[in-house]
Amino acid sequence: MGRGPIFLDDVDCSGDEERLIDCEHNGISVHDCYHYQDAGVYCSPRGLP
Repeated sequence: MGRGPIFLDDVDCSGDEERLIDCEHNGISVHDCYHYQDAGVYCSPRGLP
């Protein structure tokens, strides 16, 4: 479980976005969820497997 502010909820990505924030979402800090529903993302530089 995470802690702190929740920035994105209901994120819908097509796969063509360059940044997570470019995906469709309800708005920054607009949410109806809790930390027990958290998901995480690890990012790496392009070109790495």
